[in-house]
Amino acid sequence: MRGVDMTNDVSDVEKMAEFFDRRAASYEEHMRRSVAEFDEFYRSVAEAIARTKEPIAILDLGCGTGLELGFIFDRAPNCRITAVDLPSEMLAKLSEKHAEKAGQITLVQG
Repeated sequence: MRGVDMTNDVSDVEKMAEFFDRRAASYEEHMRRSVAEFDEFYRSVAEAIARTKEPIAILDLGCGTGLELGFIFDRAPNCRITAVDLPSEMLAKLSEKHAEKAGQITLVQG
């Protein structure tokens, strides 16, 4: 039985992370221009979460710069978020933007 060659897969993932790392600085502006009704879209994403003061746990896969987190914190101000993404620069932007909630956000690169 032959093993599976994951070399190209890993390379593609690394390329994707590098692509978004290079675009992290302009990502939010790009999304605001590209997504019709930007605020309404991200607000609707957050509406899947019930309003609560409880410290619920939320897993945000592909979190990018955390565009939806402000809306999520409005609905669940004490939530604890695990934010996962490949590009380190996106996570850095998220951390910078939501510094006041740093104790409630765990960043995971991968």
